[in-house]
Amino acid sequence: MIMLIFGIILIVAGLIILYLSHRSSSKTDLYSLYVDSQSVSELSAGVPAFFSGTVTTTQPLQTPYSRQPCVYYSYRIEEYRETRDVDGRTSHSWETVDSGMPTSVPFWIQKPDGYVAVDLRDANIDGAQTNQQQIQTQVQGMGAVGDVVNAFGALNDALGGGRRVIEFYVPLNSQQTIGGQVFEENNQITFRNDSNYPLILTNKNKETLLQSKRRGSALGYGTGVALLIAGVVFTALHFK
Repeated sequence: MIMLIFGIILIVAGLIILYLSHRSSSKTDLYSLYVDSQSVSELSAGVPAFFSGTVTTTQPLQTPYSRQPCVYYSYRIEEYRETRDVDGRTSHSWETVDSGMPTSVPFWIQKPDGYVAVDLRDANIDGAQTNQQQIQTQVQGMGAVGDVVNAFGALNDALGGGRRVIEFYVPLNSQQTIGGQVFEENNQITFRNDSNYPLILTNKNKETLLQSKRRGSALGYGTGVALLIAGVVFTALHFK
């Protein structure tokens, strides 16, 4: 019975990975249709394109912990936990205990010959910069007891325990590439999400992005097929 259950789990996992890999591959095929534009003058409304330049805005955000100027951020908070099984063996892991909703502001991608506006809502963010730091809980107003608690908290952080925050953000003045449907509104070229042509912001150029996505899809297909084969083998062994 154990082999049958394990086999079914592997088959289901394989099918899920194959499905996700197919979705990723289909999206990559769409990206390949985007015109690789080198200047604002090459962009045309209604024609999906890639456009690279410098990220700029008049109202930048700041990441909530590291205070980095940016146009987009999200984050998650993880807690270091120790668990013990029935046999007394311990294991350690970081578990997500909180996360922040993706936050962005309208911004421009600028080149010497002009700029385009970007509405990043519902966009895919590929290759956002990351920042990781420990979070130490400070106890205030407890005198010597509070000092002892804080000292143990600092020691726990130094040993790799406690909590940590991982921020994902698009820095102000960074070099980025926007890809998606092109709109023209009030004589302003704008990129925003479209149901037919998904919006993506990446720190890669078109060629590098497509190569990376295709490698990921190929790896996913290979993993899915391997899990399916293993699942079939375990299932067959059960009925043998």
